[in-house]
Amino acid sequence: MKKLILYFPLLFVFILFSCGEKKTDATTSSTSDASKNTGVVQQFSLDTKSSTLKWKGSQTVDHFHTGTLAFKSGSVESNGVSFTGEFLIDMSSMTITDEKMSKGEIEILKETLMDVEFFNSSKFPEVSVKVDEFKEGKLKSTINVLGKPVKRDIPVKMTNDGNKMLISGVFNLDFKELNLEGFKENKENPDETIKSVIEYELNLVLLKK
Repeated sequence: MKKLILYFPLLFVFILFSCGEKKTDATTSSTSDASKNTGVVQQFSLDTKSSTLKWKGSQTVDHFHTGTLAFKSGSVESNGVSFTGEFLIDMSSMTITDEKMSKGEIEILKETLMDVEFFNSSKFPEVSVKVDEFKEGKLKSTINVLGKPVKRDIPVKMTNDGNKMLISGVFNLDFKELNLEGFKENKENPDETIKSVIEYELNLVLLKK
C-alpha cells in the first residue's frame, strides 16, 4: 500500500519537533526577553487551539503530501537564564490537506502513515518533545518517537511580551535513523522511494499562567 500512497508527517512527529537540516535561519525577535536574565520565573501554558504544526513530505519535488498535527498539551518555564519545556503531539489528530485527493484516498493515506510501516500510532499514540534549552535561536530538544529518544536542535523565532510567548519556525527533520520500513529504499523502483526528510512549519502560542 505504501507504494500507492505517499507517506507521512509526523509526526511529529511527527510528530514536533526534531530537526535535521534548517530550511531557514532563525533568530530571536528583538522584542523577546526569553534570553534576558530577569531572575523572575515565568510559566506559560500552550494554547492548543491556536497552535499549529504543518508538515510536507515527498518522493520528488512534484510528488508530495501535506497535512497537520495537533498538540495535546504543552508548557514552558523560563527565568531568563534557563529555558525548559515539554509538549505532547496527538498522532490521532493527523490530517491530510492535499486538495487534489479524494476522501477515500485521504483515508487510505492516513491509515498508511499511522500503520506499522511508519508511525504505528496505535502503539505509540503520542510524540513527546522535551526542551532543555533555548540558545542561539535554537530549541535544544529530545523527541520521543516510537519509544526512541532523538535529540535535535530546532531553529525558531521567539517573542515574549510577559503575557504571551510566540514560537515559530520552518525546518526539516530527517527520520532516517529511526529505520522505518516506509522510508527504506525501494530497490526495484528507486523513484518510488519516500524521502525520510520532512518539512515542518511550527507556530506555538503560549499564555502566561
